[in-house]
Amino acid sequence: MLSQATAAGVASSVASAAYVRPSDLATRATLTPDGRSAFDLFTGSGAGATGGDWANRIIPTGATESAGPATPDGGPSTRFSITGAQTADFTLQDAEPRSHAPASIVHAWLWLDDPAAISQASIMVLSGPSSASVTWQRFATSLSHGWNLVRIAADSGALTSWGRPRRITLRIITTAATGVAWGRVWVECPRKAQMVFVEDRGYRTFINIGLPALRSRSVPVTWALDMALNSPDTSGPHITDAEVMQFAGQGDVMSIHAYDGAVTATMTPAQIRQDALRAQGWLLDKGLPADRFRAAYTQNNAPNAWAAAPFFPAQATSTNQSASLDTWPHVNPQNVKRYQLHGRDNTTIDSVFAQLKATHALFIPYTHGIDTGGGSNIKPAEWSYFLSKVDQAFSEGWLEATTWPAMLAKAGGIVR
Repeated sequence: MLSQATAAGVASSVASAAYVRPSDLATRATLTPDGRSAFDLFTGSGAGATGGDWANRIIPTGATESAGPATPDGGPSTRFSITGAQTADFTLQDAEPRSHAPASIVHAWLWLDDPAAISQASIMVLSGPSSASVTWQRFATSLSHGWNLVRIAADSGALTSWGRPRRITLRIITTAATGVAWGRVWVECPRKAQMVFVEDRGYRTFINIGLPALRSRSVPVTWALDMALNSPDTSGPHITDAEVMQFAGQGDVMSIHAYDGAVTATMTPAQIRQDALRAQGWLLDKGLPADRFRAAYTQNNAPNAWAAAPFFPAQATSTNQSASLDTWPHVNPQNVKRYQLHGRDNTTIDSVFAQLKATHALFIPYTHGIDTGGGSNIKPAEWSYFLSKVDQAFSEGWLEATTWPAMLAKAGGIVR
């Protein structure tokens, strides 16, 4: 096996070469070139304009409106000078709802004169004419002076009437007199929802039962391996080294759970790095890429996962975000949300597939073994119901199965 020092050097260098996250906001605001489109909720039009042909616009009470500075991508903005502490709502509305395709990310350009004077910035999407009809509201965080590119996952809020906005409100709550500007606000509409299926550890029952079902549907598997726990032969409970190479040759992706299955929740930063480098060294020693998405942490819990960030362009959740959809590009590439399949009833699975259809988000379902006893394994009936929902989504044409490297390749190695 490669030494840890060699693994560290190779892994960090190939990761940085394979993955580019632009630092300039204008590039990050462009669309990933994979067939997706954008729909403007607000064009950024200046004072006196209709704001992307909205019939009515309501400016914040007591605020002075003027043309704002150009956004980093050269677009217009509308500036509001706010006299003191208040809730400053900028509202755009129509007599009838608009309609847009399934959207996974909400973007906005937001200028702040003084972030310290702002206690809240949020975007609200409303299905009706009154403020009581809010169907989606989320908050911008980590704001700074000047231009901010706000990116919010659409599935993070309620999705009632999602895709049919009648009114939007851009809200700023101030603690003192200050100035803000709203530029373009838009939603990003992927061509299809994407599913990256993850199998943790590589259980024999999954290989015997689950893998053939996914193969018959052309669904690639991302294997979150505990390399030191691989079985010596197929009579053991886990995947073998030979199967790792076989499945990689069939288009599957080999990733990491933990090198030897140790609990990552209690690891120090140094132990997190050591675990990551041992696992990456194992992959590199076998000629497999180590510069890819880390697909899991044990128990989805690793408070010190940040210590391994230099070695992975993206990492699965380390804060137990295991019941949500994510986005591509990721809003937070170092805490990518997964979705636990085992232990879910049919109604819950129906709900997540409804969310997925409405947003065309990124779905990363995972499980362990397949066993009638359930627990940390998925029951056969749960597995069958999940497959039926996948089949339905495939037949309706709005879901595609993929891998993280395949998504990266479509993005040209640049993740916005």
